Amino acid sequence: MTDIKNRVYKVIRNRCPGEKFNSKTRIVEDLAMDSLSILELIMDLGDEFDMNIPDNVIDNVKTVGDIHRMLEETAMELAA
Repeated sequence: MTDIKNRVYKVIRNRCPGEKFNSKTRIVEDLAMDSLSILELIMDLGDEFDMNIPDNVIDNVKTVGDIHRMLEETAMELAA
């Protein structure tokens, strides 16, 4: 598991204690997160990765794997 994935999973575990999830887990349907919970999750991820994650990202995030991919892509863009 990559460092980014580990950190994403840590933030989700803190936000959804006791929930089992993987990269295919759907944020709304499986983790029962509403729009406020998703916004808080995105803010927690921004804090974890020390970056400002735009609000429009929420529209593209449907699964735990989407979050992981989005953060990996962002990290690659920042490193370039």
